[in-house]
Amino acid sequence: EKRVVAIYARQSVDKKDMDVNAVLDVLLSAKSEDTDVILLAEKEQFVFSPEELSQIKDIWVMPMTDEEISFRFLRWQQDCKMSKDFWQTSQYLEATINNVPNLVWYKAKNGIHEKVNDSFCRTVNKTKEQVEGQRHAYIWDVEHDDPACIESELEVMTMLRFLSSSGNYSRRQRAYAIMLACISGGCGGEFDCYRLLPTKKSELSSTLLPSSLCNCR
Repeated sequence: EKRVVAIYARQSVDKKDMDVNAVLDVLLSAKSEDTDVILLAEKEQFVFSPEELSQIKDIWVMPMTDEEISFRFLRWQQDCKMSKDFWQTSQYLEATINNVPNLVWYKAKNGIHEKVNDSFCRTVNKTKEQVEGQRHAYIWDVEHDDPACIESELEVMTMLRFLSSSGNYSRRQRAYAIMLACISGGCGGEFDCYRLLPTKKSELSSTLLPSSLCNCR
């Protein structure tokens, strides 16, 4: 297994020795995307352009005690880990929802589709950029939002329950919905998963596997 170690450089700029902005410009132009620049500067040195500030991770005001330096460095480490954890979790989510045949979507309380998967986009023949931020009527090219959808959304969000429904059509279908919690408490929206179940054995492989894998041997 290949492992990549990212080394983050901490640079100290002393105005007594050289021009702060000139040194900073050199550092920012040379840094890679995975490098955080933490600027150590005295209060009177705080004359930086918006462009410079946008590329700086943090500014530590000098002088600092050893305890404060340790505290700030620990906070940087925690922030770095949180960022890496977020990236990894995002990879898990994208890999999961975009490689299943089910239609997956996340809605806000107002019915806006916040996130959808690849199967959803293929079904409605629209891109994620077109779908996300839109309501049912636009996405499905109908005049009004489906009353049945609105009713089920209200049931999920107001009763805080898990819904599972099925019907008998040319291909059986099953829909799942569950409430999404809001960070401030209560309901923030809902998660929906719509599954088409094959009626013939020949449909099984193309239904259970993403199209990119169906022809693999």
